[in-house]
Amino acid sequence: MNFSTLFKKQISGLMLSFLIFTIFFFLYMHFESIRLVLHLPDNPFVKQNILLSLHTLLWIVGGIIFKTLANLFFWDFMIARAIQSPIPGALKALSNILIFLGTVACIIGAVFEQSVTGFLAALGAGGFALGLALRNLFSDIFTGLAINLDRTFVIGDWIELVENNEVIAGQISEIGWRSTNLVTETNKTIVIPNSNLGEMMITNISRPTIPTRYQVCITLDFSVPVARAKRVFFASLLSIRDQKGFVPDKDPEVLLGNVNENGLEYVLRYWILPWNGISPNRAKDVITNSAIEHLKTAGISPTYEKTDIYYKEMPIRNSEGHTLEDQIALLSRIELFSELRNEELAQIAVSMHRHFYNKGDTICRQGEAGDSLFILTEGLLDIFVSSEKNSQKQSVARLFPGEFVGEMALLTGELRSATITALTSSVAYEIKGDAIRGLLENRHELAEILSQIVAERKIRIAASKSQLSHEKRIEEVASFASQVLNRMIGFLKFNSRQVS
Repeated sequence: MNFSTLFKKQISGLMLSFLIFTIFFFLYMHFESIRLVLHLPDNPFVKQNILLSLHTLLWIVGGIIFKTLANLFFWDFMIARAIQSPIPGALKALSNILIFLGTVACIIGAVFEQSVTGFLAALGAGGFALGLALRNLFSDIFTGLAINLDRTFVIGDWIELVENNEVIAGQISEIGWRSTNLVTETNKTIVIPNSNLGEMMITNISRPTIPTRYQVCITLDFSVPVARAKRVFFASLLSIRDQKGFVPDKDPEVLLGNVNENGLEYVLRYWILPWNGISPNRAKDVITNSAIEHLKTAGISPTYEKTDIYYKEMPIRNSEGHTLEDQIALLSRIELFSELRNEELAQIAVSMHRHFYNKGDTICRQGEAGDSLFILTEGLLDIFVSSEKNSQKQSVARLFPGEFVGEMALLTGELRSATITALTSSVAYEIKGDAIRGLLENRHELAEILSQIVAERKIRIAASKSQLSHEKRIEEVASFASQVLNRMIGFLKFNSRQVS
């Protein structure tokens, strides 16, 4: 039954009650005249009983009218409109019982002219007993009423509850009069009695819908320089700031936290719009994963418990990349050199140069001649490109730790196709062309291997933007690899003639 039908039914009942009340009132006020017209016998006993009955019926019908008015205008119109939710039947029933008991008290005092003290005393005792028996029910109902009136949270809001020192997060799916339903991130429904809800500390994450700051703590060994750790962590935060759910115009922070027996704690602070594209738990996962990846590329590992007992050499927790072993390990993780032998990697490693760049420094410029590639190990680099039509530099990509740039200038002698600048303070290794050419002279098949890797990398990037089919991708890789190989051969012959 919809609200319109229910409203019409209540109005009809109210009009009928008014009609009956008017008839009883007319009979009560004009009983003597009606008796004379109808020639009824003048019996005082009968007359008194009829008048008492009419008076009692007047109070009963008046109570019905008052109850209907209370349900119609107070509960269904004023309160329901204020809380924008239907009123529970239990609350209406309690209101109707109170109106009925008040009507009985008025009949005892006004009609039969008896003291209502005893009735009220019995009523109070009964109400006390009933209240004790139904105290939890009444507590749930009135807390539910307060929740609906205050509207501190509504259906669809995400909230956090603290119970027994445990944080429970979920989305409000239903607010009843006895309980509230909460759906967690794992799609489980938690039913919480409203009386318990009224005693909990609640954080409404959905309102107001403003960016909220969260943080992740990671502990590193004392041997890791603070400046280096902050550089790596800041780059990891900045690298994911443009992802959905994160707030791009709020700068992340890396602060020192507690100092304990394990090392220095670093606090990674970031901003998200909770559940507007990402949940706090998912954001924490993204932040932690990014931080671990950046640490791994930089050669840094999170601290271990100092109580660990090692029967072999302790693991390196802070690899600065100065040793030959560190540099070989770094090169082996680079896609371009994945097919090289250990002795070939060592030959490149001894010729690498480590550079530190401050924020805003330029690593290379578009259009310049270049004979080296750069491997980023810490920080972030921005790649800018300008065209003949638009001389203004445009950011086209971002380089993350573990990635390389400048391979075409190194292998084919092409001019730099982009300008590379440091978005944050960064560390990168430079590999000169002489080291690569020496390898190619000793193992000629490396030219074909490197050209294939370069082609696959370039086409993979292009495929992610243009949705190339698998067959088309294979065809494009083969074609571009052939072009790169021809350029490499021509470039190597040119350099050979220069040397001779």
